[in-house]
Amino acid sequence: MRETCLFRQYGTAPLCDCFNVKVYLVPLEALRSQWKINRDTYKRGYTEDQTRF
Repeated sequence: MRETCLFRQYGTAPLCDCFNVKVYLVPLEALRSQWKINRDTYKRGYTEDQTRF
């Protein structure tokens, strides 16, 4: 995964070494389920019926 430094646009690249920021999303369950179904069908080769639980 490529890390991005938001401070570079302001010309303060050394500040990137001072911060470690992560953002975690908590999507609605319906959206999260749809993401998983899409992943399992496209990347893993399962049918949509096989991915539903």
